[in-house]
Amino acid sequence: MTAVYKRELRSYFTSMVGYVVMAVLIFFVGIYFMAYNIFSGYTQFSYTLLSSTLIFMVAIPILTMRSMAEERRSRTDQLLLTAPVSVWRVVAGKYLAMVTVLAMAVAVCSFCPLIIALNGTAHLGVDYASILAFFLMGCVFIAVGMFISALTESQIIAAVGTFAVLLVLYLWSDLVTYLPDTLEELLSAFDFQGVLNNFAYYSVFDVGGLVMYLSLAAAFVFLTVQVTKRRRGESVAPVTAAALAVILVANLVVGQLPSNLQELDISDQGIYTVSDTSVDYLSALEEDVELVVLAEDANIDPMLSKFLYNYAALSSRVTLTFVDPVAHPSALETYDAQANTVVVRCEATGKQRAVAFDDMLVLDYMSYYYYGTTSYTEFDAEGQLTSAVDYVTRDTTEVVYLMEGHGESSLGATVTDAMEKANLTTQTVTLLLEESVPEDCALLLCNQPTRDLTEDERTLLEEYLAAGGQMMLILPQSGEDMPQWETLLNTYGLATDEGYVTDLGKYYGQWGYYYFCATLSTSSDITGEFDSDALTMLYAARGMTQVEAARDTITVDPFMSTSSTGYNDAQEAQGEWILGASCTEETDGGTARLTVIGAATLLDEDVLSVYGSAFVNLDLFMNALTVGMEDVSQIAIESISLTSTYNTFTNAGAWSALYLAVLPLLILGGGLVYWIKRRKR
Repeated sequence: MTAVYKRELRSYFTSMVGYVVMAVLIFFVGIYFMAYNIFSGYTQFSYTLLSSTLIFMVAIPILTMRSMAEERRSRTDQLLLTAPVSVWRVVAGKYLAMVTVLAMAVAVCSFCPLIIALNGTAHLGVDYASILAFFLMGCVFIAVGMFISALTESQIIAAVGTFAVLLVLYLWSDLVTYLPDTLEELLSAFDFQGVLNNFAYYSVFDVGGLVMYLSLAAAFVFLTVQVTKRRRGESVAPVTAAALAVILVANLVVGQLPSNLQELDISDQGIYTVSDTSVDYLSALEEDVELVVLAEDANIDPMLSKFLYNYAALSSRVTLTFVDPVAHPSALETYDAQANTVVVRCEATGKQRAVAFDDMLVLDYMSYYYYGTTSYTEFDAEGQLTSAVDYVTRDTTEVVYLMEGHGESSLGATVTDAMEKANLTTQTVTLLLEESVPEDCALLLCNQPTRDLTEDERTLLEEYLAAGGQMMLILPQSGEDMPQWETLLNTYGLATDEGYVTDLGKYYGQWGYYYFCATLSTSSDITGEFDSDALTMLYAARGMTQVEAARDTITVDPFMSTSSTGYNDAQEAQGEWILGASCTEETDGGTARLTVIGAATLLDEDVLSVYGSAFVNLDLFMNALTVGMEDVSQIAIESISLTSTYNTFTNAGAWSALYLAVLPLLILGGGLVYWIKRRKR
């Protein structure tokens, strides 16, 4: 085999075939490398490889067309058939020689991720795994081309036939959709492009896909051997059938492995890796939970389906079912949910929650509406699902009552989504229509009232707090005189100041000095978890000062304030002002808690939706909301950012020229010089 391998490899470089194939591959990859990575700034070289597979349809036929057909045309195959070397060794030597040519071209391209890393962010794990898949795909195509070459003595027919087969394989996923459903499901498992997509686009190390690549390459090499043996008069049918059956069984066995063993997460963010929080929670489940995906297959993003399989595999008590509402029209009514949702159900408690796809994969609407492309900004499948599982398996949930009747502002969508994710139920209450605060109230929330309380309402609130109740008041931006609210605050040791406050030492210069960052207490239960460099975004804040409380048993704990460089525009004075405080008192009914936040913009929807990941506004509010609740879900799983970063290349022209001109021309020029020298001998 070694002698055949050396002879074949030498033949590719004594002619121009090897040089042309290498130059064409490098040039074509270089075009996309320049367009995607160098000038567009994409950080993933894997995207370049996805677009570059088209070149296989040109390069592979050139490389393989003469491998077996030329031997038949020149009748030198008779020497090979009668040589003391087995047919297996001859075919394997030829195949490995062609694979070596491909490997040399891929090796040159494998420096591209390092070039990206030199100029900014790179994803080396995904990129080099994608290079492996790209190379193995080429190995399969070489085996196909060699097999077709063995069927004919015409190089042209071999090249055209190989091109046709590779075109079918390239379009495989689209072509099988025209077949009957059963046949489509069977043949879609052989989606060559889909395997590379898993590596390059979805950041998944597809073990099953690599097994398919390797087994198909082996199958076509084996078929080439059998075709050659048959021409020598040997009976090959039984051996061929047995070998193909073994390959088929091997793929079926791998296909039956759990998805978390078939597809390994290689993404930098750990998109498909379930956190220890969820792993521990699911392993301790005591009730059976069913996840029902209500959607057509075409509407389920592969990223989401891959995660769902991994998630359900973590516990024997979690089952995963897919239901197509088009094929089963009554399903939406049966599950009382809309399409494109995951219904989380627990039969033991009789509770369910429907989680929309849009809540798990947050769409980038700007990209969708302006450019017509579908991309996502966040992946929150784990947080949403674990929260839903926790909700349906709990017997009770905490209820937050939202006060009405004083011109209160409604909570934004980001805040209400976070409260739902924490399994907090919200209801409204009008105190003037009630004799007392509802008994099931875990916390009473008043958001930016613009009208004052009545004296009776203030008395009712004081009685509620004296009995161990919990309340949160978010002061309005406007500073109208509201004496009843002020009296309630004074009772618990706080007083509001006129005007707006900012922090001249911690303001955001690009927005103006009224936009500033608060100083957070490291000793408070509410803000103690945040790092010293945690940022908040506040503006037009109302400052408070601490006064003597009505009772010595009341403790005031400021958790958010300005620094000593705070500034009040009404007083035209510098100093330190409280922006958030928790007032507690031990009573016969438990710990009473009045939490007051002077910066309504802590919950500004524009800040939360646009800059949510940069600031801790939402986390701070949720901590303040739930700090005194005993039965609130303690599961806190952050969403994963999918926002793309972009690189800016220095010397972009030089890097482009390297792969578009320098390397291809060096290879072609070197090959041409060597070929001319040999011709003159």
